Amino acid sequence: YHRRCNRDDLFNITERCCGIGVGAYGFMEAGMKLVAAADWSGPFTEAFAEIHPQVPVVHGNICDKATVTKLHSLHDRPTVLMSGFSCQPFSSGGQQLGALDQRSNTLEQSLLVGHMLRSPILVLECVQDASTNAMVRNQVDRFRLECGFHLSEVTLKLEDVWVSRRCRWWAVL
Repeated sequence: YHRRCNRDDLFNITERCCGIGVGAYGFMEAGMKLVAAADWSGPFTEAFAEIHPQVPVVHGNICDKATVTKLHSLHDRPTVLMSGFSCQPFSSGGQQLGALDQRSNTLEQSLLVGHMLRSPILVLECVQDASTNAMVRNQVDRFRLECGFHLSEVTLKLEDVWVSRRCRWWAVL
């Protein structure tokens, strides 16, 4: 059962692949409310719970139906979905196997979770090289067309605002 999305739902966010929850600070600073989170790593979800004690966090495989069901049970309204997806298949520091790397399925799963949770907005984040990968482009474009979303994207150079020489690709559907 899904409720209809209303204006207030656009200010709620669920974070998938949340890590310790550092990324949530930017969204909260922009006036959004983090209502639920999930990550597969036990140490990350423990740290997340300590840093964000008011936000329920699910420890589980973010591609697993039980984890998605649990996220929905924690907050059954539509929310913006923030989801990183595995960087290793696309990173210049990795083997760049793309679709041949089994971890590349996390993008498709992110899109599926967004659809299952009826997210009105999906925010995807990965390494810069993911933005030009044929598999990534195909999955994002197919989802956008089939589900009626618009796409905005940007590559941010973290060295402009942080002590890191990393570029990250952000796609907002």
